[in-house]
Amino acid sequence: MKRVVVAFCLLLALVSSVWGQGTLRDLNTPGFRVTLDKAGALRVWYRDFPLVTGASFSISGKDWSGKIYPGKKPVFDVAVEREEDGRKLTASSAAKGKVEHTITIHLSESKLLLINEFSVKADSAAGFLYSECFLSRDTFADASFTTDSGVSGMLTVGDDTTYATGLKRVEMKTPLGVLRVDVKENYTVGEAEKTQAWEFRSVCSRKWGPDDRKTFSLMNVYPRTEPLSVRGRTEYEFTFVPGPKFAAQVAERRARFEVVRSTKLQEWAQVESARQERIKANGGVVLYPEPQQFERLPGMFVVKANTVIVVPSGTERVDMRAAERLQQELAEYRGIALKVVGENVWDKQTPAIFVGVRGRASALETVFSKERIPAGQTEAFALSVSPKRIVLAGGDAQGAWYGVQALLQLFRWDDSLLVVPCVRVNDWPDFAVRAMMLTLGSSTQMDFLRHTLRRVLPRQRVNMVFIGGASIGKVRWPSHPEVAGRNAFSIEQIRELADLARTNFIEPVPHVQGFGHTGPVVGVRPDLLAPKAAGRNPCFDITRKEVRAFIFDLYADAIDAFQAKGYFHVGFDEARGLELICGDRTHADVVAEHITAVHDWLMGRDLRMIMWADMLLDHKTYRSSSAANSQAPHYGNVNTAPALGMIPKDILLANWYYGGAEEHPQIEHLQRAGFDLFPTTWYKPTNNFRLLRSSHQAGLSWAAGSSWMYCSAVNPTMMGSLFGEYAWTAGRPALDQLNYDELALFCDVLQPPRVSDRPHKEQHIDLSAVARRSLLDTASGDGTGWLDLGPEMDLSALAPGLLTSQVHDRTFSFAVAGEKTARCVLVQGAKFGLSGVSESAVVSVGGKGAALVFLHAGTAGSSNMQVAGKYEIVYEDGAAEELVLRNSINIAGWLKPRTYGNWRTARQQSYCRDSTLGWRGLTLGRRTVELSLTEWRNPKPTIPIREIRITAPRNEALALVGLTLLAP
Repeated sequence: MKRVVVAFCLLLALVSSVWGQGTLRDLNTPGFRVTLDKAGALRVWYRDFPLVTGASFSISGKDWSGKIYPGKKPVFDVAVEREEDGRKLTASSAAKGKVEHTITIHLSESKLLLINEFSVKADSAAGFLYSECFLSRDTFADASFTTDSGVSGMLTVGDDTTYATGLKRVEMKTPLGVLRVDVKENYTVGEAEKTQAWEFRSVCSRKWGPDDRKTFSLMNVYPRTEPLSVRGRTEYEFTFVPGPKFAAQVAERRARFEVVRSTKLQEWAQVESARQERIKANGGVVLYPEPQQFERLPGMFVVKANTVIVVPSGTERVDMRAAERLQQELAEYRGIALKVVGENVWDKQTPAIFVGVRGRASALETVFSKERIPAGQTEAFALSVSPKRIVLAGGDAQGAWYGVQALLQLFRWDDSLLVVPCVRVNDWPDFAVRAMMLTLGSSTQMDFLRHTLRRVLPRQRVNMVFIGGASIGKVRWPSHPEVAGRNAFSIEQIRELADLARTNFIEPVPHVQGFGHTGPVVGVRPDLLAPKAAGRNPCFDITRKEVRAFIFDLYADAIDAFQAKGYFHVGFDEARGLELICGDRTHADVVAEHITAVHDWLMGRDLRMIMWADMLLDHKTYRSSSAANSQAPHYGNVNTAPALGMIPKDILLANWYYGGAEEHPQIEHLQRAGFDLFPTTWYKPTNNFRLLRSSHQAGLSWAAGSSWMYCSAVNPTMMGSLFGEYAWTAGRPALDQLNYDELALFCDVLQPPRVSDRPHKEQHIDLSAVARRSLLDTASGDGTGWLDLGPEMDLSALAPGLLTSQVHDRTFSFAVAGEKTARCVLVQGAKFGLSGVSESAVVSVGGKGAALVFLHAGTAGSSNMQVAGKYEIVYEDGAAEELVLRNSINIAGWLKPRTYGNWRTARQQSYCRDSTLGWRGLTLGRRTVELSLTEWRNPKPTIPIREIRITAPRNEALALVGLTLLAP
């Protein structure tokens, strides 16, 4: 099959809208536009020019200690209704029965009124009630201003200052136009009415808070000094009058954006072109991880009907696993059934794939021995592909196993022929132990975990896995079932996972917390925990013998379930409340005593203890190196680092570090203290590359990756896909020299067998009759175009016509409806609120097929796995099947976060468990936009599909951009 370059339209954009990412609702007019986020903060634009970067009502405690309202997870009851000249939004929320607050927004093209109404009970801990509006620094820097109190001046970015107090109006003049803000307030304290002066100020140089709140602000603060109830209301009324050159400035702005976008497009095209050139230089071969030695040879090996997999005669059961896995995967994914035969019955003329361990047959010995593999290297393999045969020789059973993982990546379709390019590969690992932290989510995900152990981790060449929960409660251990959470794993399921791991050459290691991360223990056995620490998820009271006995009960259950041999991971990270149990003893003494007791208990069962190293690192010295406990202010300021010199030296210290630093001084520090290290990465590419490179340079033989939300979120971005690359070949290739998109490759391995894994024909379904919504949005708030967010927040980057999308080694094409601009089938729920958009649509298909491939997007902006829409596939005989779309599982939101710098935003990718990226672009608002590609296997391929009925949930919209029917 010919390689087709991905047809990504990569466009740039330059405004700061947060639509779809953590917002409650948007309101749009041809002039003013607002978003209300989940914390109750408002942002305001006029024709895509930012005016307000945050307006909110908040309550703090006495002396500004702690935020009482809105809190970490406020819940707002939101309602939207139309008014004669605009729209109205109300959002009500409360906090612990002490505070009630309602935001009301009246919005028209020329005016915006924001009203905060609130009440605080007398017994509340409220100290300060404040309404604040932050004005865009980009828009108003160097603007002149005047106030109704007679103060005038210039808004300059510099030291913090107060421009005016006691004002009721401020007017700011910019080249864009004039913004006038009128403010009002009233407070009823007890039964007395009071007022409070407004302040107009600059906080541009403030060191704390988000960057977009380091700007100019209008603030009203009421200090509550007496224990009396307070009712109040604050108002902001915004009026904007565009300047005489406003239209020209808008046009100039768009032209400037086009230049920047064109430049960015060229940069990204050059990156992709360089990647394709590297692949071409490799003879079209892409291998993960990069082999230690590789040579592309002329020709292809063609898999024929009589091709066999040959193993040495008398091959032992463990040595057969590699050949059997090759046979299984070719049958499941390629539809090719090859027999496994012994060398003694092979006629030596039949095309063959010879798989085995060196020393078992002359052909294997010849291939392995003549290659340049270091003497005594375990898990090594040599792979030789010629037009006549393939020989895969492992230095041991694991080497043959990993050789099969490489060989499986080489199979490709050339029209209807399955071929393998001729290559010579000699490979071995840089790290002897390559572990993955497989964090359990829910027992309902057993199939997902089976697939991970059977296919995903072997592809990564992982040979050890830590199985357990980030907190206690993920497993129903027999000795203490009361601490199991909902949908906890049974002991039988744990045994199954452990057995499956071993079958795939992965050593299963229990991971059971025995210090912090107490989870459900808080609710059912508080007597075991640090006292006076309610609500803190406190640590176990490790000073008491009965508590340690409880922990050892859990460990004993885990050892039995895993049939553990060699290692046990005890966690011991991020413990809170230690300062509450130490009494007169030092924190280090108490911790060292517990660590030593656990070590001795495990040693008595021939198990080596693995523990996180964070509490053994001083926070001040190693702040950037995962020092989460010792003297960290958010963990009680406990000084546990001295315990490093008080605990047994044969403990394996798992040093977790998730940042992107080039240097890692904690490695040398812990080594110098006499410990073996297990450096642990997470999902960021720079983190995997740099930490594993430093660890290899330091001579470490252990490496681990973590996957903290991988199972609970069912999202591949949460397992570092590059861990497999750099734990095998540390330090190369450089990140900008990778010959694959790491997430696309990883997502591909996650997939079950698909129709598209085999030769197929495409039938493009014509959507033009029902694709009525333009992806172009010429103006916000006019009721037409994409999601009515304006020209800088649309999908105009996608052109109509034939779109070809490459997903790893497969290609798909879609007929995108439209003439000059692309159009989609858009449906919305009853509460989404777009004009002219129906709540359902019907797409005619009229054909047979084995699968449907949808190019589509939802509007959900979070990683919550809520329903995003539904397709009802109706057959000619009237029967129907449903495809329920779930956000972050088989579809993703169209608008992406600005950065994937933390785990919350990293989960909002289009690379999901059951879908992948189909198209990517950028808006003129500097936001990445994506369409998901979801392949649905048809359970009734012989019956024609008449139509597809499309619906969306009440608060979301669903856009279908392309639809292709696959036939074998």
